[in-house]
Amino acid sequence: MSNDGSRAFMDAIQEHERNWGKERYRGRPSLHQILTANVVALWSIKGQANEVITIHDDLSAIERHMLLQLVSKQGSKRKLVSVFKGQVRMKIKSVTIEFVPAE
Repeated sequence: MSNDGSRAFMDAIQEHERNWGKERYRGRPSLHQILTANVVALWSIKGQANEVITIHDDLSAIERHMLLQLVSKQGSKRKLVSVFKGQVRMKIKSVTIEFVPAE
């Protein structure tokens, strides 16, 4: 892990912790859980001032959310701000959608 990658992760986590302080939100992970999670995602929630964090074992839940946002007729209340895997900021490399004949 590069120092820049580690710094971006730590900066994002420190900002989250400062913004929320001792306040809680549903599903808010502990600092220990955040620092030891394989995948950490930061989300902006419509109508909420501060970003929230979710933790995951892998990127599949994030990928599924992004796909659902792409094909849903309804807008999502939450928008992905950034995602870190192994404390390294990740970016979307590609999106593939395959079509088959409708029956």
